[in-house]
Amino acid sequence: MSVDPAEFVAGGEDAGTVDVRISYGIIDRFSEGLYSSPNKAFEELISNSYDAGAREVWVRIPDSLDSGEAALTVVDDGISMDLAGLQELWEVGVSHKREVDGEPPAGRPPIGKFGIGKLATYVLAEKLTYLCSVGETYLAVTMDYGRVEGGMADPSPMSLRVVRLAEGDARASIAHALGDAPLVERLFGEERPEAWTAAVLTDLKARGRGIQQGRLRWILRSALPVGDEFKLWFNGERLHSPKEDGVRDWEFVVGETDAGLESWPYADKVTADDEGRSGVELEAAGFVRGRAELFEHTLKRGKSEERGRSHGFFVRVRERLINLDDESFGVDVELHHGVLTRFRMELHADGLDAHLASPRESIQESPALEEVRGYLLSVFNRARAARTKKEEKTGADLLASAERIAAPPPALTTAPLRRILKRAVEGHDQRVGELLGVRGEEGESQAQEALDSGEALLREVIVEPLGHEKPLVTYDASRRAVVVNSDHPFVGNYLDEHGAAEPLRLVGATEFLTQIYMLDEDLSPALVHKILTRRDEFLRALVNIHPRSAVVVARQLRDSKEYEKELEDAVADALELLGYEVTRLSGNDDPDGLARSNLGAREIGGGATGYLLTYDSKSSKNDAIKAATAGTQTLRKHRNKYRADHTLLVAPGFQGADDEESSIAENCSEDKVTPISVEDLARLVEVFPFRSVTPESLRNLFELHLPRLTSQYVDTLADADAPPAPPVLEILELIRELSDRQDAVDVSALSSRLV
Repeated sequence: MSVDPAEFVAGGEDAGTVDVRISYGIIDRFSEGLYSSPNKAFEELISNSYDAGAREVWVRIPDSLDSGEAALTVVDDGISMDLAGLQELWEVGVSHKREVDGEPPAGRPPIGKFGIGKLATYVLAEKLTYLCSVGETYLAVTMDYGRVEGGMADPSPMSLRVVRLAEGDARASIAHALGDAPLVERLFGEERPEAWTAAVLTDLKARGRGIQQGRLRWILRSALPVGDEFKLWFNGERLHSPKEDGVRDWEFVVGETDAGLESWPYADKVTADDEGRSGVELEAAGFVRGRAELFEHTLKRGKSEERGRSHGFFVRVRERLINLDDESFGVDVELHHGVLTRFRMELHADGLDAHLASPRESIQESPALEEVRGYLLSVFNRARAARTKKEEKTGADLLASAERIAAPPPALTTAPLRRILKRAVEGHDQRVGELLGVRGEEGESQAQEALDSGEALLREVIVEPLGHEKPLVTYDASRRAVVVNSDHPFVGNYLDEHGAAEPLRLVGATEFLTQIYMLDEDLSPALVHKILTRRDEFLRALVNIHPRSAVVVARQLRDSKEYEKELEDAVADALELLGYEVTRLSGNDDPDGLARSNLGAREIGGGATGYLLTYDSKSSKNDAIKAATAGTQTLRKHRNKYRADHTLLVAPGFQGADDEESSIAENCSEDKVTPISVEDLARLVEVFPFRSVTPESLRNLFELHLPRLTSQYVDTLADADAPPAPPVLEILELIRELSDRQDAVDVSALSSRLV
């Protein structure tokens, strides 16, 4: 299959072909799976420019993307591609990254790694055209995704026709795509780059047309290492890293700030160098100068951090940075991580020159080095104190604003949540949004609205169902609320307990604030997710050990029907919940356990009316067990051994359950065994709180010996109207009223008054 260059490519003569073997299944799986966000997909084009050693990149996004001729264009001045380079480009899954003599362009570690980033463009457009300029040679080639066929295992061959353009045709082609006369002149004028590459996306798809300029602009300037060595222009405007215009909470100028501090050991060491720059004269290290800054938001984020850190200490000797990868400069004292990632200090210490080893990126231990470290730590501690002071002044949210806490700690204030919510909206790491529950464009929009409102971000803690597998808590930006998941086993286990709702809300709020604290301290979202997942597993496991809720026990029954020990425990938990005193036995000659109903006397002078039952469970990976598996004769022996009144058998189901002449029906009837399915027992557990089910009312169940009849028993109970609430208040009032009488108040007196 041959693919010609896009229609906007003017003229040209054949220069060869690029052979591509790719299938629709491959590009659909990789691109759609890896790049759900159109903005992140577009970012891949800029990453390719960075890896090509570009010093300048120009992005062109038209104001209206609805036109059929609308195009998204990225132009860079990195090394470009000849015919062989274009062939390498379309080797899917291979990343040469346009290396020159084995070294990456511009000496940069490449962002790309797997050779699939180019496929991100499939998300945005049907056609991707490359216009390449190397010296006086201009080439053009187009990939038409709309013509790709085949599944994962049968890629279809495609032949992309490459054309060589005259300069006039190349100029006309790029002008048609850009519509930007100054940039066209920059590419073809007297100071033209030695090489350039333009990636042009046409026949835009819905996602490509949905790109929002403001959102994309923010992502590009935040996620990529823009600066003097990598200039990025967006529709003619140069973008700057937000690190350059970030909100500074605090600033310290070496020398100037030292001089104004009381009880500061360096105040009397302030001086200036020959050029009049302020600094401090250290005894062993000599003159040092520089500046420290503390920012509102972390500097450690996005791909820019992968290319080089922006936080910590930067120590220069004769203008050369000597601790490129050591953010702490060997300061032994543990630095507060949440402050360090917002802190930046650049210190010029030429006095350390004599202590530099070869190569000049390591330094020998010396009194001068320790003195510099001591000064750095002192300045850092002032930054830490400044941040703590600011946090204490920040307006409090829900928990602190209730005026129950006189001096709320920083964890209960707006600032950490506001910072992390902003990170989620900015989209530097999708996992931050997932942890907070900020997902998709709607979630980001709601979070942004909450941030822009200036109102409290945490108004209330709500308990509502989110799903059994969902986490314990999440955040709802639209309601400014922490939502505690009532479907979570831990919550469901205690929610029905009197007075439990408020402690569960506090536990949920604590869980959420702890999560925010870890993220605000710049623990990686992956690590935070791992910690919270492990904690969630602990909570679920502990609930399985100590179940207290009908919902939890019913779920345990259903989940354990294939597992012998788990089902045995779940049946015991169910009987305990139903009001029985359970003794767990198990063993070759014993039932799984005994369940005793302690009913006491039902009339004056009468004896106890309680009863004892043995119970056994039979797990199975099948939906029903055979009669032989049930072993009813053995169950009868168990009943006789313990002189029990009844025998209960629980299994996933019973073969021939609806047939009264089946083997299971005959055996259960003959051996007086009550068979009940796991599902029916789970339903019984679920309805017992609402139908006044007690061991006394369940006595009739154990007189049934057919699976069909026990199932009907549960159906009838579930369909019955809820019984009226007992007259507890009336009884208490009567007891109070009758307590004035001389004789004792007995049951008969109460009964006669209540009738």
